[in-house]
Amino acid sequence: MLRERPRGPSTKKPAVMSPLVRGLALGWDLVGSVAAGLVIGVLLDRWLGTSPVFVLVGLGLGLTGSTWRLIRQSSEGAGGRGRGGR
Repeated sequence: MLRERPRGPSTKKPAVMSPLVRGLALGWDLVGSVAAGLVIGVLLDRWLGTSPVFVLVGLGLGLTGSTWRLIRQSSEGAGGRGRGGR
């Protein structure tokens, strides 16, 4: 019979991303959001037989969403230190 180990307080430290990893993640987030909006827009335009209406809407939503996430994640990374980073 298998027994579960007792769950006590975790001794693991929270993972902290290095600035390089954080920058790469933000960059890929930007590219991925815009690419997803573009692909979804192209597929909708082909399916509905419309001109590039949904491509433009998808690009706009992708850019808006990625910019919003970029600002939010950058401000979280600052740790609420304010303008000077102090």
